[in-house]
Amino acid sequence: MPGKSRVASRARHEWGPILSFLLERRRLLIEWRRLVESLACTASRLAPGSRVYAAGSTARGDWVAASDIDVVVVLPENKPLKPREKAELEEALLEEARIPVEAPVELHTYTAAEWAKTRHRYEPLIEVECPQGG
Repeated sequence: MPGKSRVASRARHEWGPILSFLLERRRLLIEWRRLVESLACTASRLAPGSRVYAAGSTARGDWVAASDIDVVVVLPENKPLKPREKAELEEALLEEARIPVEAPVELHTYTAAEWAKTRHRYEPLIEVECPQGG
């Protein structure tokens, strides 16, 4: 049936970008530790004394293709950041760590005081350090 192969070819063409996106997302989820280590190294440069954690389904090990990589950065200071300062810091962390735009990373930034009140929401946690020591 000539019509059937044309339909299959069209379906492959239409699904190609979606499948490529999903495969890349899966690859990034599998490589979550490398992404979080890169963020830990960047955090140690931009905000010395910070602690970085993987949380959520990544930490539990039960992520699925629709999951994101929850990353918590705890800053050593207790003075709350203004929303703009927080957004600028998060943007700098992602850019300098060279986290791909398509990476499903959700960054959560807290001061030490905020973290003390919020930590229970993120159990379990995996603390991730910079493999090069900073």
